[in-house]
This record gives sequence, structure tokens and C-alpha cells, in this order.
Amino acid sequence: MNVVRSVCSNKKHKTLAHWILQDYNDHLKMFSKRITLKTKDSNELYYIASDLLLLNTEIVTDKTDFSKIITSFHDQNLSKEVNESILKNLSSLYIKLAIEKPSSEVEKLQVIRDSLKFQLDDLEKQIAGYQDANQLSVKYTTGIPQAKLLRDRAEVEQLYVTAVTAYQNANFKLLSERPIFQVLDFPGPPYEFKKPSAVKVSLVVFVLMGFILLVLINYKVFLNMIKQELSNS
Repeated sequence: MNVVRSVCSNKKHKTLAHWILQDYNDHLKMFSKRITLKTKDSNELYYIASDLLLLNTEIVTDKTDFSKIITSFHDQNLSKEVNESILKNLSSLYIKLAIEKPSSEVEKLQVIRDSLKFQLDDLEKQIAGYQDANQLSVKYTTGIPQAKLLRDRAEVEQLYVTAVTAYQNANFKLLSERPIFQVLDFPGPPYEFKKPSAVKVSLVVFVLMGFILLVLINYKVFLNMIKQELSNS
């Protein structure tokens, strides 16, 4: 669906879906029906075009584990642009799947880091407020809450430093190990052109010629049968 929704270079068509459908209707095979959209819903066009795309796309994987994508259309420019769109979407999908888990870990560490920073800022405000409120006090008991706050701050500081380090490491790893979708041979000329099988064409012509000859030879018989049927009715 992402492929057929792509914008194409052909100014006659808005998307690849429009181009694919036009390519099909302009080169109908024998006994095939023209595809017409029954509704104004654009999704119908994209569903039909995606089915046509799948019918005209072949994935070949050899013993070296390299995959070859072959798209077949009557217009070589259409075939090239469809193939380019397939590669673009596959690259995006591959990279998204590959970095999904590391990205999730970075986001979790970022939440933990921000939460600890908020907690640390709050403790420092409490300590400052407590010191301002008890500047003139000489009682030892007044220092107990402050000591507790200082211990909490030291603990949170240690956790915050650990979280920041973990976040930076995870983020650096995500950026440095970003996967690459490598294309060995981009779509382009020379193209492979396939012609209809001569045997199939000859067979179809032979059958049609045989039918026509049969009708011509026996047309009088058919004519009499039709007259008899009309007279009986």
C-alpha cells in the first residue's frame, strides 16, 4: 500500500496506483476485463493497484542469500519507479524494525533520567528552604531532617549520574550502530523484455481460425436451425 500510494514522475498520474491501473487497462490480455472503479473511494484504487503490484512482482533469492526484486509492467519507466519505491519502503521498514528495541531502551532511560533530575531538584529546594528557615537555630534536633535530606540527595545524585551515563551510552550505541539497507544493483537499464510465447499465440490463432472455418462451412445448417426455431416459436 505504501508503494502504490507513492507519488510518481509521470505527470499524467497522481500516484503509482493510477499509473499501474492505466498500464493494466491499456494492455489487456485476451478475455480479460477492463478494471473500472465502482466507487469514488480512493482506497478501492489503492487496494486494486496493490493486488496488481503483487501479481507483477517476483522475489528471487539465490544460494548466496542475496534477494532480487523483479517488477514486470508494459512501461519500463513504471517498472523502474515501482522498484525504486519498493526498495525505499523496504529500507525504511528494515531500519525501523532494527532500531525499534534500542530506541525503546533509550526512551526508557531518558524517562528515568528526567525523573531523577526532577527528584534531585526538589530535594535541593527542600534543603535550601530548610537551611533558610533554621539559620539561627543551635539545636541538634534541627539538623536531623537536614542530614536526612542530604543523604537522600547523595543517593539520588548517584542514581542520576548512573542514569545519565547509561542514557548517553545507549544513545551513542543507537547512533553508531544504525543499520544500513544496502542495494547492490539499483533498478535501471538494461531491462529484460518478455514477448508473448509464439506457441501460445499460434495455438490461439489456430483455434480461432478453426472456429471461424467451422461456422463458414456449416452456416447453412445453423441458418436452417435458427429458421426452424423461429417458426416453431
